[in-house]
Amino acid sequence: MGQKAGYEAVKAEDRDHFRRVGIPLDETYRRRYDYYMKTLSPTQARANMTRLLDQAIAGQSIGITHKGRIVKLQPVPVTEDWAAEEYGLTSEQLDQAASNLIQTGEDLIKSGKTVSWDGFKKGKHK
Repeated sequence: MGQKAGYEAVKAEDRDHFRRVGIPLDETYRRRYDYYMKTLSPTQARANMTRLLDQAIAGQSIGITHKGRIVKLQPVPVTEDWAAEEYGLTSEQLDQAASNLIQTGEDLIKSGKTVSWDGFKKGKHK
């Protein structure tokens, strides 16, 4: 037999509790039972962060409790417009900043003051 949805999915004792305390089981409460969010403590989340990030990216609702509240873990699209707004730069200024960072990195590698990531992985940093 398939899963029950909405009002029928709420256990009978829970429905009775809501009636006793005067909470009507209207559509709002039914929708809450149709929606599922995995909630974890910060300690649980820390131990499973990579898996939780993958699940959040895949669309699963993940919440981490903090000081009695639930903080939702969800992907946020980062666009050039967001970066421009965040840093108060124009598109051209962002492009120039990126070029400067790349050039600075290349200059440091050439000077021997640092190594590339590939060089680091090969042990050239020692």
